[in-house]
This record gives sequence, C-alpha cells and structure tokens, in this order.
Amino acid sequence: MTNEQTTTEEIIAEKKLLSNLKKMIQTANKAAEKKNYIHGEIELGVIKRVMEATSIVSIPPGCERVIGSYYERMTGRNAYY
Repeated sequence: MTNEQTTTEEIIAEKKLLSNLKKMIQTANKAAEKKNYIHGEIELGVIKRVMEATSIVSIPPGCERVIGSYYERMTGRNAYY
C-alpha cells in the first residue's frame, strides 16, 4: 500500500465521520424539538462548530463524544461514528 492510497483512505474516513456527525445532529435536533429540549451552551457550540465544518480537522478533539451523547440522549439509539 502506498502513501497515496493511505491518504485517500484517510480522507474518505474523515469525510464519512463528518457526514455521520452532521446526520446525528440533524436527527437529534428533530427529536429535541419534539421534546422541547433546552440545549446547553456547550452543546450549542459543538453543534454549530460541526455543522459549519468543512473538514474534520477543524473540529476539536472530543466533539464527537458530545454529539454522540446528545444523539443517544435524544433518540435512545447508540451513536455511530
């Protein structure tokens, strides 16, 4: 396997992770709206940061855990990354 293949695979994995995070936010937001859930400041900040991100590099470490926790709390389903 060459470095070019590894890089391409990593880019695809990062795009998939970012896409999954955005989908989880959208799903959790729909559930939160039905429950009249009031978001905390940290949740809102992380949600905004992820939704505006164009690359996984622009998201600080740990944000995926915040999104996963929010998703699980709102939907009752396990987070997927």
